[in-house]
Amino acid sequence: MKLVNILFNKQAQADKLYLGDATGLWFLARNKVINLPNLIIYLKQAQDSELKNFLQLYLDDNIKVITQIQNLLKDKGFHAPDEPYWKDMLNDNSAFNIPNTILNDEKIANSLIELLRLSLTLIAEALRNAVTENPRETIYDLLTEENNTYDQLIRLRVKKNWFAPPPFLSPL
Repeated sequence: MKLVNILFNKQAQADKLYLGDATGLWFLARNKVINLPNLIIYLKQAQDSELKNFLQLYLDDNIKVITQIQNLLKDKGFHAPDEPYWKDMLNDNSAFNIPNTILNDEKIANSLIELLRLSLTLIAEALRNAVTENPRETIYDLLTEENNTYDQLIRLRVKKNWFAPPPFLSPL
């Protein structure tokens, strides 16, 4: 769908997807698609069983969200962000295979918390920009799920004592 069609659309009100709705959903799907390789790297390198389970559940949730947003955008005539070969990355024989562990579990958890923070920021911005009911509900549900995931990761980090040292300020 062209931007001109969005700005000057004469469709019935129920069928409209406003610019804030479309861009918010598109950027959320884009962020989730971009994070798929990161999550797969983390999943392949994690040693802790609870962290591996968390990563698998979060990866599955991301795939569900990507599909949901893609379907919503496609129903409205938009092209949605996609990564058609992400499943190949999970295959141990793929070129995406990482033979040796580079990151330890603590580094994975600390990096993942930053990915979740960025995701929560993008979701909140998309919610502020969305104006129609269906996209707002979808985005709000995503915000709730992502915040719950963030809370679960915080609890796991506390349980495992995986904390990055906080930044500090020192006088000159």
